[in-house]
Amino acid sequence: MDRVEGMTGRSRVVLTGIVIGLFSCGLKFVALKPNRIASGTGLYIWSAFSGSGLLVFILLWAAVLVMFIAAGKKSPVLLQGISGNVIIITVFLMVGRATRSLQSSEMPFARISMAFGSWLMILAGYILIHVSVRTLTLKNPKAVVLSLVPAAAVVLLLLTGYLSELSIIKEYLIRRDRFFGELIRHLVLSGSAVFLGIAIGAPVSYTHLRAHETSLHLVCR
Repeated sequence: MDRVEGMTGRSRVVLTGIVIGLFSCGLKFVALKPNRIASGTGLYIWSAFSGSGLLVFILLWAAVLVMFIAAGKKSPVLLQGISGNVIIITVFLMVGRATRSLQSSEMPFARISMAFGSWLMILAGYILIHVSVRTLTLKNPKAVVLSLVPAAAVVLLLLTGYLSELSIIKEYLIRRDRFFGELIRHLVLSGSAVFLGIAIGAPVSYTHLRAHETSLHLVCR
């Protein structure tokens, strides 16, 4: 308890990233659909990779946790950033591997996409990178490298075709002429729904809160 209370703000953020990363190991990692229309099934890491993938991620996060505990307040900033890079790149490597291992002759039109667990693990890796970059400051060349490596790695994987079986990439390759139009339309519809929800929900919530405060004030008086 004293150790947690004695942590700096930076250490707390790093610990939060580690907890999120370990938690994401137990969530669904990829989603498998028999075709682009049918509903999909979420697969855990151990289902998609027969246990080997889970071991990889557990070892990675365990190494980060051990490094964090051993270092104490003097956490190795650069190593944490490198760890975040390695974790994010590993997520995309494992996703690419899943798109190949889960394809079968029984489901020639199968679609495989990233599920919540993989996105959450990327977020956890980015938290480690963010803390490192903020500590080093953007003027430091090491901070620039830490920031750009994950994006460069993903671009490289896309250019080499390693992620070509991913659902969204398949859709782009098949419907290249209208892909961006449909994507923009989808984003507009989703954004409109979120905006309307906020526009309707916020005033109602505020009115309810004010009514509750008024009634509470009257009772107190």
